[in-house]
Amino acid sequence: MRRTCSSVAIWQWMIRCRASLRVLKLRGQDWRAANTLSLSGIYQPRKDGSIRFPAALEQYLKDNPGVARVVLCLDNDGPGRTASAAIQKKLSEYEVIDNPPRRGKDYNDQLQLVKGISGRVRTRGGDAR
Repeated sequence: MRRTCSSVAIWQWMIRCRASLRVLKLRGQDWRAANTLSLSGIYQPRKDGSIRFPAALEQYLKDNPGVARVVLCLDNDGPGRTASAAIQKKLSEYEVIDNPPRRGKDYNDQLQLVKGISGRVRTRGGDAR
C-alpha cells in the first residue's frame, strides 16, 4: 500500500541519505517515517549557472502530487550549493527548505561528528580528507 506524503527530503547520493537517516535513528527519532529521495548525483551547472532539472525529482513529484514541501539536503560545497539554488528556482510552486548539513561538507561528515569519529579518512582515490 502506497502512503501519501506531503513532504520529501532530497539528497545528492544515497549514501548521504543513509547517513542522515542514521543520525535520526541515533537521536531516537522515527527515521522510517521520512520520505526520502536520492538524486544519484547532480548535473554540472551550465555556463549561465543553471542546471538540468533532476529526472528523479521530476518523476517523484509527478507520481506524488500531494507533495507540498521539498527539503533539499544537498552537500555543503560549491556544486551542492549551486544545485540547491537552481532547484529552488524551479520549484516555486512548492515550499522549499534548504537544509545542508550544519557541520561538515556532507551528511557523512555530520554522522562521523555525531558518532565521535575523527581523523582524516582515505578515499578510493587515495586522497585524505
